[in-house]
Amino acid sequence: MSEQTSDQPTLVIINGPPASGKTTLARLLCAQMHLALHLDVDEIRDMVSNWEADKQASGLFARCLARSMATCHLSNRRSVVVSQLFGRHDDLDQLNELAQRCQANYIEVVIRVPRDTALERFIERGGPKFDTLRGDRPDSIASEFDVLFNRIALDTSLRDGVVTIDSLEGDVPGTLKTLVEAIEIESA
Repeated sequence: MSEQTSDQPTLVIINGPPASGKTTLARLLCAQMHLALHLDVDEIRDMVSNWEADKQASGLFARCLARSMATCHLSNRRSVVVSQLFGRHDDLDQLNELAQRCQANYIEVVIRVPRDTALERFIERGGPKFDTLRGDRPDSIASEFDVLFNRIALDTSLRDGVVTIDSLEGDVPGTLKTLVEAIEIESA
């Protein structure tokens, strides 16, 4: 990504279904930007002790912490990239308002990936998100996954100005290139 020529930072939201490559792309995108901050809300939540005991409260608290960190960074004229599955408009609206208050550009990107590919990656990767969805019924993982997957598709269709890119299977550098091109076009 080319260096910003203006003093205006950018808040980039990378949204998408589980295992779509959000975190990987956000880290790689930040590596191309000067002093950009990558915020992964799940990683912030994992820093909260005993978060598993109250997943809803710890998730809301992690989002609050992420917004505070983003505000601090954007106010210091530095860009922020947030990678997270956002299935609710109000979270995204709050981030858009935050960008406006900080006089930052706001770019919302959704990574598209075929459902079966994302589900396969999700199961293969495992981890806390997988365990949360699986619960006590391993056979319910696909239906629970579909709820999240479909929420992103519906949410994207209802929001104006969302940039969508396709995850290129087995081609992270190609997907990153597509993301960078989409952001540069969108922010121009």
